[in-house]
Amino acid sequence: MSPTLKMLLLATILFSKNLVAQDYDVKKLQKLLDKEMIFQKSENEITFETINPVSISDFEKFQSDVRDSVAIETVFFSRDDDEKTLLYLRSYKKSKVEPYDREFNRSLYPLKRNVKNLYTAYSHVPLLHFMRIPRDLNPLFNTIISFDDRNVYYETNSKKTFKYSDTLISKTAYPIFHNHWILADLSNVKHDIPDVLAQVLPILFKDKAPYNLTENQYEAYLDWKFKKMNVELKKMKIDGQLEIIPLFQVDTFQFVVKGEELYSQWNIQKTEYEKFVKYTNDSLVRETLFFELRDLKKSNKFIRHPQEYFDENGLEYVDFEPVDKVVNRMLFNLDYKTKIHTEDPEIKEILIKMESQHRGSLMYCYRTLDLKNSIFKKSDRKLHSPRYQRWFQIDTSKVEILPIKSADSVENFSKLLNYKQAIAFYNWKYPISKSTSDSNWKNYVFPTKEEFLKLQSMSGNDFPDKTFSYSTRTMKYRVRLGL
Repeated sequence: MSPTLKMLLLATILFSKNLVAQDYDVKKLQKLLDKEMIFQKSENEITFETINPVSISDFEKFQSDVRDSVAIETVFFSRDDDEKTLLYLRSYKKSKVEPYDREFNRSLYPLKRNVKNLYTAYSHVPLLHFMRIPRDLNPLFNTIISFDDRNVYYETNSKKTFKYSDTLISKTAYPIFHNHWILADLSNVKHDIPDVLAQVLPILFKDKAPYNLTENQYEAYLDWKFKKMNVELKKMKIDGQLEIIPLFQVDTFQFVVKGEELYSQWNIQKTEYEKFVKYTNDSLVRETLFFELRDLKKSNKFIRHPQEYFDENGLEYVDFEPVDKVVNRMLFNLDYKTKIHTEDPEIKEILIKMESQHRGSLMYCYRTLDLKNSIFKKSDRKLHSPRYQRWFQIDTSKVEILPIKSADSVENFSKLLNYKQAIAFYNWKYPISKSTSDSNWKNYVFPTKEEFLKLQSMSGNDFPDKTFSYSTRTMKYRVRLGL
């Protein structure tokens, strides 16, 4: 729906005989129309109906709001200082509240919605640890703070007051986890289209419908939306009766990659591979210097580390300990900006020794999510907490990369590589963990061994297309506003 049409629709609402136009702001009413909708108006009722299904972006707004609610509730009930918990209550009568009786206080007053530094405050981080992906796995995700929403539920029973203590076992509380990872069950091999979509769907396809949501999850979304819309109506002093009706259907989504695109993407140029070799060698040098340099101040310059960080095991902030190199390397990435002083006698000695040990042979190591072999663990909410159960596996690969010779053919360079070397190169050139909303998802689709052999013997014009489609439950909805 165009902005002009939306304004016309809003004008129609504003000048209804049951609404006084002068009392309402058009921009405020727009909050009710955050999706493109068609409408019909009768004497006593306006009916809106969505044109497109609820999208990943729509559902993520719901996830984010519920996640914040759970976080605030957790902090409120978990902080040690009773007096400070009153700061989280949206109340102007705090003097009459008994700070130690949190259940009673919570039943009287709603919690604040905008808590400063909710996820980063020094006292909050340990309390909200269960909502985050473990730190050692963060390099596989594209955000600094990645949330595990298996622990977050939404209560749909309007007669039940939300309580942090019993949401997990409530029969009317539904998980908001968007399990797009299960798309990988349709995958035949790693790096094919469904395997890629399982990882990038929420990043690159926010306008598409979520995959594998249940009707209960969709209805939880509408229950949340119903409450928000009612709040907006009250703010605008519109005394209308609101009703939202789900409209479920099954839609099919198709994905196509043209053969010439694949050929161009998979065909490895010598100049690119040279950059890959230099990167691998640079990584090895920095890794070696980090572990081999005796001076800890000099060695720790080769990793990006803070002076203080949150220890996942102890659930507390700790100072960086320069002595424990193995643990530090697991926690922190190499720093590629650190200058290597080759004139330093110790560094020079280490590099000569390293060169002798490897004798021109380089190993490239990379980690990926092994989605196909991962199991999404649906623990019984009444008996177990899923907080510390990993729902994916990590696949670590080491590949000896091809040493480049000056005489190697530039035109047919791909023919010199074996399949493992090619896959290692693709993982370096197209790191899916760093994908953003501007990335091209097709770049992360890699060839099978048979396709790579075909690539080495064919031209781009003859390379076949790749296609994939899936069907999933989607939902539109109808909104009735009785006037």
